[in-house]
Amino acid sequence: MKFKINIMRPLKYITIFHKKIQERNNRLKNITYKNVPLTDEILFKQEQNIRRNIPYFIQIGFDFGTAFSKCIYRDVNLDKAYIYLNSENPDVPFLIPSTLFSQEDKLYSSDDLSVVYNQGSLNHLKLALVKIAHEEWDDRVLISYKKILNSFNKSAITSKDKLREFVINCGIYYLAKNLGNIRKQIKTKYHNFGEHPKDYIAVNLSVPVTYNRQGDIEDLFIKLLKRAWLLTDQIVEIPKISYQDLNYLILHFDQDSNGEACFIFPEVSANVQGFVRSRVSRPGIYLLTDTGAGTVDQSIFIFIRSDGQDLLVYLHADIFPLGSSYIEYLAAQSDASTDLNKMEFWRKKKEEGDREPILFKVQKIIRDELLDKTTSCLAHAKKKLIVKEQLNDIRLIFSGGGHCNYPYEKAVVQSFGGCMFKERITPDIVGMPKPRDLELGIGNNSWLPRLNVAYGLSFERHNLAVFKYPQDTKDVKPEEIWQPKKQTFESPTKDEC
Repeated sequence: MKFKINIMRPLKYITIFHKKIQERNNRLKNITYKNVPLTDEILFKQEQNIRRNIPYFIQIGFDFGTAFSKCIYRDVNLDKAYIYLNSENPDVPFLIPSTLFSQEDKLYSSDDLSVVYNQGSLNHLKLALVKIAHEEWDDRVLISYKKILNSFNKSAITSKDKLREFVINCGIYYLAKNLGNIRKQIKTKYHNFGEHPKDYIAVNLSVPVTYNRQGDIEDLFIKLLKRAWLLTDQIVEIPKISYQDLNYLILHFDQDSNGEACFIFPEVSANVQGFVRSRVSRPGIYLLTDTGAGTVDQSIFIFIRSDGQDLLVYLHADIFPLGSSYIEYLAAQSDASTDLNKMEFWRKKKEEGDREPILFKVQKIIRDELLDKTTSCLAHAKKKLIVKEQLNDIRLIFSGGGHCNYPYEKAVVQSFGGCMFKERITPDIVGMPKPRDLELGIGNNSWLPRLNVAYGLSFERHNLAVFKYPQDTKDVKPEEIWQPKKQTFESPTKDEC
């Protein structure tokens, strides 16, 4: 069997065009194996055996979330994507808790989704890394990290350098542990992975940058990812690790590895990579609101498709600390305490849909603030438009695990009745349909809004749609900002003829 081979540089792997494999696969569907009908599992293993003269190329897309992370990995040669299932929870088995826990002098992670906050928890690790990168040493998200580091060091005072090292090491441990588990699941699915000398796994990681290239954050996250990638095999098999042992492992990792399998990509762009490939996408202007546990990420972009190329031009983007965990924080604050036990109490009340007056009060606070922020985002974008009325054609995309109608969607929709518009407009809300290449399973379409970023990251890096940051649209070409609408004529119906 002959295959067309396309060698992509500078990466050291081979992409195989798999048309002939699919033809063979279709033939297999019509036969039986030892008088037993072929199940999907048998068929998958048959397919693996057929193509073992071809190296596997698996692309991991890891959405590093504030409260929960998500992962989708893709068989690049077959262009098939699979959800990494981490939990036995039947409703949300794809969630990977982004919380670490401490016990005595040891760190560990847990798959238990029922508890987020307790006295030994290190919460919102991604946000803690961002605060460290920005040197915001007094931010509230770092309080638990200072407390636990002090207990490890048996000291009442933590230096900034030690705190930075501790948060970074926690980030490396978290990524190494989870990427190690993902690699194990991949190697279980592809039972003969590693038999071919060119079998290859790469990883794309989301990073929380929006408006421009934030070198401090990008540098930190790519270093974390490269170090974690090297340590996956060592850390994944250790249930709990002392901080001293973890520090030793990190200090002695292979400095010579260039980490070419590792790539970082902005969350704001990863979120719409799947959308631009979907059957509902069409060129135009969009407002994306992604609500997570820690932040609400907003971006206004123009989607252009020209000469077979997709381009995302971002007019404005911003990150607001108004994510769903802010609800329990404000509720606990109103309840005279922001300790972790009290926040866990209000988190459960929120998740249960409780109509406590305190919750209603803080949700209104968030709605009003997000309304102001969305109006400001629209105003910044409008300044860059050549034809200002183009903003009237905007379409809305909502995503994220923290998204709900109130306060988040309500605040965004209300912003289109303000002074920027001659009359109130009601933008269309666009949802992403189930991707044809994603193995999702029956009845699991409700998972999709939480998997957009991971799905977008599952594409090989060279196949991701090109984008321009808002800072790069100062000297942008006019056709990238405004494309005049083409008048379309509909054919008359039989009744009209």
